[in-house]
Amino acid sequence: MPPDASNHGDRDLLCTPPKWTDIAVFFLGNYLAHAATIVTSPGESPLSVAVATVYALLFPIAGVVRGLNAIMSLAIWGKNDLKKAARAGAFL
Repeated sequence: MPPDASNHGDRDLLCTPPKWTDIAVFFLGNYLAHAATIVTSPGESPLSVAVATVYALLFPIAGVVRGLNAIMSLAIWGKNDLKKAARAGAFL
């Protein structure tokens, strides 16, 4: 077993201390995944989506605002598909 490693009592387990690059990759991956999963509006232009993605990458709270706007539109409660689309902002 390497120095500073542990198996926590399980012979099939090997835990090594993280390097700074492990932590950097974790945070970078987390931020990129967050930016890639922003909520987009129906019919939103690719440029607008790209700007929103960069904005969410730099200011993570921006994604929360878009998600809350989608929830508060209550689009799922429309009586038919046309009303659902209107509530979601598809006709703007």
